[in-house]
Amino acid sequence: MRSKIPERYWEATLRIHRSYSRQVHGVRARITVRYVSYGDLGEGGINGYPIWPRFDVGQTAVFPLSPGENGTWRLVADEGVDLTVPALVTPPATAGAPPSARTFILAELANALANGNTASRYDAAVFLREQRGWPDGFREDLERAVGTSDDRWLEVACALLASLGIPHPAIAELMANQNLPGAGNQAAAWALAKGAKRDYPSRLIRCFLRNMPGYEWGAGNKLLEFKDSPLVLASMKDLLSRDPAGSIYVAWVLVRNGQHGILPEALEAAVKLASAPDRVSMSRLQASSALLRDFGSESQFNVIPATLRRLKYKNEDAYRKLFGSVSYSQSRRELRVAAVLIDDRRPGFGTLRYCDVAAGSVQRLSGQSFGIQQEMTPEERDRAVARASVWLRSHLEPAQR
Repeated sequence: MRSKIPERYWEATLRIHRSYSRQVHGVRARITVRYVSYGDLGEGGINGYPIWPRFDVGQTAVFPLSPGENGTWRLVADEGVDLTVPALVTPPATAGAPPSARTFILAELANALANGNTASRYDAAVFLREQRGWPDGFREDLERAVGTSDDRWLEVACALLASLGIPHPAIAELMANQNLPGAGNQAAAWALAKGAKRDYPSRLIRCFLRNMPGYEWGAGNKLLEFKDSPLVLASMKDLLSRDPAGSIYVAWVLVRNGQHGILPEALEAAVKLASAPDRVSMSRLQASSALLRDFGSESQFNVIPATLRRLKYKNEDAYRKLFGSVSYSQSRRELRVAAVLIDDRRPGFGTLRYCDVAAGSVQRLSGQSFGIQQEMTPEERDRAVARASVWLRSHLEPAQR
C-alpha cells in the first residue's frame, strides 16, 4: 500500500573519506546531496511504499551518487532498499587503487563485516542477506579482510546468523552441513566452520551475549537454541542486573518460550525500564511491558498504570509511548491501562483521542459493544466513550481505575 505520509526534499552534507569517481575529491571535502524522504518519523516506520532513504548524523556508508543541479549531488536511485552500502571510516587494507567501482564497493563491504563494531557488522550482514546471494569474489575479499583468527571469524559468523530470517536452520545443522539451501545459510555455515568449532558452543554463546544489544532480535532467536544452557542462564541473570536495557529483549524472548529460570531478574529489570519509558527504545519497552503484563505480579504490573498516571500531563510523548508498548494484546490487564486514558480527551493518534483508543480497548477485551466503529461522528464517539467508562467503573476495583 502507498503510504499517506507526505514526502519532501531534504539535503544532507557528506564528508568524503575516499571515493571512486571520475572527479577528483579532496579528503575530508564536503558535498551536498539532495534527496527525497519522509519527515521525522521518530521511532516509527513506514509500512508500504515508496521506500525513501533515511540518513542520520554520523552515518558512514558508500553513497552511489550522480551529479545533480546547482553543484549538488543526488542518489543514483531515488527510492528502494539498500541505496547505500555499509562502510567504515577506516579504509580497507587493499594494495593500490581499486581497478573498478565493483571492486571498490566489495572491499568496503568486506571491511565493514570484518572490522566494524557490532552494529556495523550486523548492517553489512543484513545488506548481504538482502542481495539474495553473495557477489562473486566476495568470499575471497572477506578472507583477506578477516585473516585466520577464529575469534574474528566467530564475530562474523554471529553477525551473519543474527541477520537470518525466520524460519532458518538450527546452528547445529549449519555446522554439520555447509551446503544447505539458501545463500544466507551457506554463508553462515562457511563462517561458522572457520570460527565456532573451538570450545563449541560456549564461545558462540558468549559472542551472542556480548553483542546482543547491537542485534537483539537475531541474538534472541539464536540463543533460543541454547535456552537451557547453564551459561545462558547465569549470564542473563548477571546482564539483567548490570544492563537491563541491553538484555531485556532477549530475556523476553527466552521467557515467553518457556525459560522461566531468569524470570525474577527479568521482571525486576522490566520494572526499572517501564518506570522511565522516555529513555528506552520502543522494542525494549514492548519487551518490558509484555513481561510485566503476562508474567508479573499485581504489584509489578501496577508500575505501568502508575507510570501512565504520573506522565499523563508531564510528558505526553513518554505517556503515549508506554501506552503503545502494552496495548493490543488479549490480556484483561489492559483494562487497567484503559482506565487511565478513558477520560483523556486530547488527540493522541491522528484524529483519535486517547479516550477513543481506550474505549476501543475496553470494547475488544470486554466483549461488549459500545458502538465503536471505524467511521464515527464526534457525538457518537463521546457516547461510546461514556458507555465504556461506565463499564470500567462497574467492573474494576476502585484502586485499579
